Amino acid sequence: MKKTILFVLFIAATQCIFAQKVDLGFKIHPLVGWFNGTEGNATAGGPRIGYSYGVMGDFYISDNYAFATELAITNITGKLDYLGSKENQLKMRLSYVDLPISLKLKTNKSSSNPFRYYGQFGFMPSFKIGGKIKNDAGDQTSISSDLQPVKASLLIGGGTEYTLQDNTRLLLGITYNSGLSNVFKKSEGFSSKVSYIALNVGVFF
Repeated sequence: MKKTILFVLFIAATQCIFAQKVDLGFKIHPLVGWFNGTEGNATAGGPRIGYSYGVMGDFYISDNYAFATELAITNITGKLDYLGSKENQLKMRLSYVDLPISLKLKTNKSSSNPFRYYGQFGFMPSFKIGGKIKNDAGDQTSISSDLQPVKASLLIGGGTEYTLQDNTRLLLGITYNSGLSNVFKKSEGFSSKVSYIALNVGVFF
């Protein structure tokens, strides 16, 4: 997995070096996250609301195609029912640094239409910052040592960009992030992936 992540990052870095144009901006997105593909002593317990924020960049290959990446802090939340019981429900928040690499396809620019639409598909390696767990009594405990240092996921999304003036554009879109790897260490007695749907709001300068 680590070799795959390094290879993807290397290819993306190479493409960015030879990019014809670069757009940079800031973004924030609220998200709804959940655990899935759970096995062992726990079952998925339902979604929770999280958030992400950071900087983003589009590195253009041509006028309509760009490699899109971000440097973002993401807090994904969800619920797990330990031993399959809602009486033992655990509310979790997992924090990561995300470095997604995706191909973004955009519609043509038009002087008469300020809107430009896009779709994107890519791969996201995420690096652990930490994690917390909260029980029904409200007690919080760190679970950072129980998490894998790196997780991987696929992302697919789409949206629109609205031109305000020159290169200044507002971005609004939706992204689905599908977890590929177990986020917990094998010693925990269960495994689970984590996925989320996010509303992307940002501005390019």
